[in-house]
Amino acid sequence: MRKYTLEHYIPEKKLRCQCLFIKLGSMVGDTENSGITHFLEHLLVSFDKKRTEEEKKAYIIQAYTTYDYMCFVVYYNFCIVSDDMASNILQNIRRAHTIEEDLFNECKDDVIQEIKQYRQSKEKIFARIGEKEYIDKLPIGKIEQVANLTPVKIDDFIKNKYIKAKSILLNVKIKNNRYDLRTIPTMNTYSDNTYKILNMLFYELVFWICISCINISMEKFHILMNDDKVYISVPKQYMTNLKIDLQNKKYFKTCLDYISKRYSNVCEYNLDYQIQIAGDCLLKNERIIKLCDIKNILRTRSKYWLYTKYREYLYKFIILDIN
Repeated sequence: MRKYTLEHYIPEKKLRCQCLFIKLGSMVGDTENSGITHFLEHLLVSFDKKRTEEEKKAYIIQAYTTYDYMCFVVYYNFCIVSDDMASNILQNIRRAHTIEEDLFNECKDDVIQEIKQYRQSKEKIFARIGEKEYIDKLPIGKIEQVANLTPVKIDDFIKNKYIKAKSILLNVKIKNNRYDLRTIPTMNTYSDNTYKILNMLFYELVFWICISCINISMEKFHILMNDDKVYISVPKQYMTNLKIDLQNKKYFKTCLDYISKRYSNVCEYNLDYQIQIAGDCLLKNERIIKLCDIKNILRTRSKYWLYTKYREYLYKFIILDIN
């Protein structure tokens, strides 16, 4: 079966990508400028929207902002775009020292619309309810503060924060459907980290138990793993018994079998997920790049061992209700 990557149909056998991580997340911005990092991210890749669909088959840029960092990823067809060309795209983003004012208002409208959509679904769980610092500095920003941003404020932020921030560039090689992330050119090599892999597996397991066994509507169920904490929001009627249901061995085995079958024909994790985890680890000075395979853990570890670790994972849960 022919497999395509992204919405712009770059065949996976011709796909490569490079990632630029900049240690400048939403926690860096002042509270009164909530969303300024996210807004800058949009401005820095706004040129990408001007290309035709045919040009997007050569390369496409995706970007996002977290509490801790900004990430810019260029996916490219290496039969059309060379590694050096892709690297230059990210280097130009990195060297940006000003923004085009004619793009400012267009980007502002885009960001405000994105904030509206985001707040309708994920704000409660992502904001770490009860911790004001995180609520005030949501990566997505707040509409009123974004509406008050000006080109002068953005230029000042670039000069005093963006240019001075630490950054790391990663290169992703894809061979036989296996993603291998490597730093460019002299960064540390990475070691396997079973703890991170288990967190990814259990995150997915909780999702499928809620959807398949507890029958919670996807529109009313959100889960987020942030640092060492896991936030899950569900309708109020599920809150009382949720942890009991998640510990149900029958549910655990049913969904673990489903996940095992799903991973039986793949070599590595979703590429976007790997990039996100690599950024989290790189910019917190951990050494993880080549992530070990979920398939390997499922093959070598007993269900009893996995269930024991899964119970430990559930202790990290913070459950929120959806009003």
